[in-house]
Amino acid sequence: MRGTLVAVLVVLTCAPAHAQWQPATGPEGGTIYSVAIDPLDADSMYAGGKGLYHSTDGGKTWRRVDDLPATARALNIRSMAISRNEDGPIIVGLSPCFVSRDRGETWQVIGPSLAKGMYGDVHVGPAGSRVMYAAAYKHIFRSDDSGETWRELSRRPKEVPHVQYFQADRFDPNTISFMCRQKEETSLVISRDGGESFKTIPFPEGQDQAVSMSTDPKDRGLLYICTQKPAWQRTGRRRYYYSYDNGASWDLLWDPETEAEPDPATARKVNEVFPGMQAAPAPAWGGMMLFRTELSCSENEPGRILGVLVGRMFRSDDYGKNWEPATTGLVATAIERIVFDPQDANAAYCSDTRHVWRTADRGKTWERMPLEEYWFVRQITFSPDGKHVFVVFNGVWRGTRDGKEWQHVWRPTDQSAQPMGVFFCGKAGTNGEAQQVIVLVGNGFVLESPDNGTTWEEGGKSNLEFRPTQYVKRFSQRPVGDREIWFAHELHGAVLSSTDHGRTWERYGQTRHYRVSASSFADDGSMWIVSRDKLHYLPPVEQRPPRFRSWRLAEFTAVVCDPADARLAYVARQDGTILRTVDGGETFEALDGGPTGVEVMHLALSPHDGSLWVATTGNGVWILDNAKTHPGKRLNVE
Repeated sequence: MRGTLVAVLVVLTCAPAHAQWQPATGPEGGTIYSVAIDPLDADSMYAGGKGLYHSTDGGKTWRRVDDLPATARALNIRSMAISRNEDGPIIVGLSPCFVSRDRGETWQVIGPSLAKGMYGDVHVGPAGSRVMYAAAYKHIFRSDDSGETWRELSRRPKEVPHVQYFQADRFDPNTISFMCRQKEETSLVISRDGGESFKTIPFPEGQDQAVSMSTDPKDRGLLYICTQKPAWQRTGRRRYYYSYDNGASWDLLWDPETEAEPDPATARKVNEVFPGMQAAPAPAWGGMMLFRTELSCSENEPGRILGVLVGRMFRSDDYGKNWEPATTGLVATAIERIVFDPQDANAAYCSDTRHVWRTADRGKTWERMPLEEYWFVRQITFSPDGKHVFVVFNGVWRGTRDGKEWQHVWRPTDQSAQPMGVFFCGKAGTNGEAQQVIVLVGNGFVLESPDNGTTWEEGGKSNLEFRPTQYVKRFSQRPVGDREIWFAHELHGAVLSSTDHGRTWERYGQTRHYRVSASSFADDGSMWIVSRDKLHYLPPVEQRPPRFRSWRLAEFTAVVCDPADARLAYVARQDGTILRTVDGGETFEALDGGPTGVEVMHLALSPHDGSLWVATTGNGVWILDNAKTHPGKRLNVE
C-alpha cells in the first residue's frame, strides 16, 4: 500500500503544473524598433521590440532572448551595437543599458551611470578598438575598455538643446557626430578627437537630417554623410554627400531621385571603401550608410541587409533588390487588447498600438488585418448583431466578422477631429420602429449613423478632449441596473462614464482614482481598477462605503473580473504572474505556469467557455482553459 502511494505521488509530482496553458504562439511580427547584424557573422542577427530576439540563420527564424535582466524584459529596445572584435560585447541601449560579454550567452545591466535619459543610443568603434559610445538626450558617454567603465563627455556645445541621430564612425574611433535642430534649422555637430572638442558646421539641405556619417579609412579628411527627410517621412528622399574639408563644404555624391552619377574619381574611391555599392539601390547603397535603428548591413557578407519598415522587418541577400519578410518566430509586440467574436468561440481579434490581428483557431495562428493607419488603435468592438467588427484608428474601419472585407467608413476632416470610440444604441426611426444607431464619440464632437456607418450625421458635442492629460484609451458599454452606461478610462487619469450617449463624461461615481491602466466591470455595477500599480475594488454605487478596498501585493498591470460574479477576478503583475481571487479579494492565489517573466498588458475572459486569455509584451497571447480550477499557491494578503 505504501509503495502504491509513493508511486502515485511521483506521478503527480512529475505532471507539469501548467499543462492547461496553451503555448504562446501569438501574432508573428509586431513592432520592431532596431536591428543589428553581427559584423563578424552575417547569420547572427538581433532585433529589438518589446524584448530582444536573436536569429542564427540570417533572419529566417527567430527566438526570444528570455534570460535578460528583469528590468529590461518589457521595455522598447531602440538601439543595439555589436563589437567588431571577437572578444567584444553586445550592448543594448535602454535606461540603464545592458550587455553580453560572451556573444549573447548571458546578459547583465550596465549602470547606473548611463541611466540619464529615456534610453541609450549605443555604438561600437572600429575593429581592433575597444572604444564604445552611448548617447541619451543631453548626455554623451565614452568607454575605452569595451564598456567596463564610462565617462561623460562634457565639451558638447552648450547651445545644443539635445543630441539627435548620434553617430560613431565605424572606421575612426575618435570621429563622432550628431544633429542639432534649432529654430527650424538643422546643423551637424562633429568631433574628430573623441569628444574633447565639437564643431558645428554648415549642413546641406537644411531641413534634412544626417542619419549616418562615415570617414574614409584611407583618407581621414574625407567624410561621407547620408541625409533624409525629417523623422515622420523616413521612407522618403535620401541623398548622399561627401566633404574633403572636414564638413566645411559638401558636394552631392548621389541623389536616388535624380540618379545623378558621382564623378568617376570619387566613385572609384567610394567603391574601394564600400564594396558592391553600385549593385545596391537606395537606401542601402552598398552598406555605405548604416541607419542604425532601421537598417543594418552585413560587414562580412556584402549584400545581406536587415531592414525595418513601419515596424515590420524584412531581409535581403542581394543588396536590397529583393526583400522577404523576416518574422518567423518573432512576436516582438505588446498586445494591448483582446476582443472575442460573439458567435465563434475559436475566433478573436487582438491589437498592439498600430496593428490588428485575427485568429480563427483559438490562438494557434494569427492573420494580420490590412488596416494601414498612421494613428494608434483605440478600439475594436463588434456590432450587437455580431455581423461586423469596428476598428477605431484616426478613422473608423468596418469589417465583416471574419475580417475578410474592410471599408474605411469615416475619416477625420482635420487633425483635431480625432475619433475616440464607437458605441451602439437603439432609437426610434422615422416610421416609429426601433433602429440601431452607431454613435461615434470624438474629440469634442458626437456623430451618429443610422445605416451601419455608411453615412454620418451631426449628433452634438462631447466634453471628451484629446490632450496629453486626458488621452482616452479603452471603451465599453453595459447595462447597470436600469441604465445603459458607457465607460472609458484615461491613459493617465480616471475611469469615466456617460449616461447620455457620449455627450457628457464624468468620473464614475465621483471616486478618486488616478493613472488608471486597467479596469473591469461586473454586471452589478461593481468595478476592479488597476491604478498607480495598486488594485482597487469598488462595489456598486448604491453600496459603496466612504472608502473602497485597495491592495498592493506588487506592481499590477491588468485585471479582469467575471461579469456575472465580481468576486471572481484575475490580476496580472509586472513579472507576468497571474493572481486569482474567488472571494472579492479576501484571499489571492498565484496561478502555476503561464507567461512568467514578461509584462502582461491585458486580461480577457472568454464569454463562451470562461477561458482566460493573457496578452503580453513580446511573448504573444497565452490561454488558460480551466482558469477557475487551475492550481495555484496561496498568498498572504494584508
